[in-house]
Amino acid sequence: HHLFADLLRQRLRDSFSVDDIARLNRAASEWYESQNTIPAAVRHACQIPDTTRAIELLEQYAGLSFAGNELPRLVELVRNLPAEQIQSHPKLCMTVAWALLATGEPYIPWLEIIEKHFACPAEIALSDESLSPEVRAALLEVLILRQQDFEVFDPNKRDRLLAIQRQMD
Repeated sequence: HHLFADLLRQRLRDSFSVDDIARLNRAASEWYESQNTIPAAVRHACQIPDTTRAIELLEQYAGLSFAGNELPRLVELVRNLPAEQIQSHPKLCMTVAWALLATGEPYIPWLEIIEKHFACPAEIALSDESLSPEVRAALLEVLILRQQDFEVFDPNKRDRLLAIQRQMD
């Protein structure tokens, strides 16, 4: 129950120092990671707070979230992180964009974050061979994702797919 959990958290704060609580959360995050329970590992990393670790865990979790149909959870975990730190991780932004496309939510703002990170429009990847292979690949992926249009589906079929997705969550 959430009230009992709140009571336990308050007793923890009353009984331990901030540094001790951070050490406990770090240990919990590492243990959950070792058990391949990445969402819990991320939550504990955020309580430290260790956003760098949380982002690394989320990048690691991306493949599992797609395979396990846990995209809404992935998106929720990312949205709970500080926006300014997420913006410096284009790989994670791209993952979120694909997850949002798959769940029928707006994803274009995430593509814009990637372009802003690289300080150039994605279209430049088509002609500028001076870009590093990593940057060029990321920008080409932005272009590919922009070509996806969820509206090409029959609206009834799209609504049915979204309803099925929500039932599975």
